[in-house]
Amino acid sequence: MQRLGFADLDSKVISQNRCSGCAACVISCPHREALDYRDERPYLIGDCGSCEICTKVCPRFTFNPSTVEERFFGRGRRADEEFGVSRRTIIARSASEDILKRAQDGGVATVLLKEALEDGLIDAALVSGVDTSTPWVPIQRIASNPNDLMACAGTRYSYSPTLLSLPDALNKGYRKIAVIGTPCTIAGVRKMQLLGLRKLTEPIKLLLGLMCSECFMFDCLMKDRIETKLGVDLSSVVKVNIKGKFIVELRDGTTREIPLKEIKTCSRRSCGACDDFSSEYADISLGGVGLSGSTLVVARSEVGEQLLINSLDHLKTEDVEVHRPSLDLALRLSKSKRARAANFGS
Repeated sequence: MQRLGFADLDSKVISQNRCSGCAACVISCPHREALDYRDERPYLIGDCGSCEICTKVCPRFTFNPSTVEERFFGRGRRADEEFGVSRRTIIARSASEDILKRAQDGGVATVLLKEALEDGLIDAALVSGVDTSTPWVPIQRIASNPNDLMACAGTRYSYSPTLLSLPDALNKGYRKIAVIGTPCTIAGVRKMQLLGLRKLTEPIKLLLGLMCSECFMFDCLMKDRIETKLGVDLSSVVKVNIKGKFIVELRDGTTREIPLKEIKTCSRRSCGACDDFSSEYADISLGGVGLSGSTLVVARSEVGEQLLINSLDHLKTEDVEVHRPSLDLALRLSKSKRARAANFGS
């Protein structure tokens, strides 16, 4: 039987606008200089050895949720766990005002990564930062201390292929690594782990997943909608957020708003193929759904729950039932995303 290669990945995923751009295939390819990554997708630039690895690590080529859950969480989801396995679910925000000032919502991701560094669970985290030469362009960063984490706090709504920095982190000697990213990034790592790519995946000790409906094309969202149509210099923007509308906070303390329907056309086409809103396969999932200044936190694995427990002294927490609308919204968004993915391409 003929072995699969990049041509199969291209025909079934990339050319069908299903590629998430997670870069799992690029960093996993054993054929040196065979694949390149640009324009948020992989390209074949050398000889393909048809080793099938690119197809096996791609979360859009095949993905079996029950296999992932059994392997990494020890069980499948229950009927009442409609957006993934949960060992513990809370509403939380950082107890540090310094973190909250830089945070997107509750600053929980920064707290968790800081705790993981201090506990020795990790020695570095693969995160998204910003290009200092071009405001708001997201780029991959390796954070190995609290200052690095603070510099990268907050959300950029354009895509950043976090996994591209994994080989660099390994070359620099980091051997206990956290990855924080959107659901497609988390799914890509899980596929790599299932395949047994030990050199790449054994150092990965923690996955923090961000709840995500979709990402947006940078030029369309930031350059056209904000810079051109709003007349806002991107260097004056200190924060962007989605809370029923797209909110732009400026350095002078003022805010500008854009209706969500006006940025919908900026969404990445491939996001329509994703059926995971709440990063269902991460150790801990985080999202500001329906909340202001707080984060919905779902610990899914044993390592995730233990890290959350260790971080509680640095968090202000509330029972989820106090914010039941947040859970209900997460459920609605999860169902909506699954339905959208089921109809993708039809």
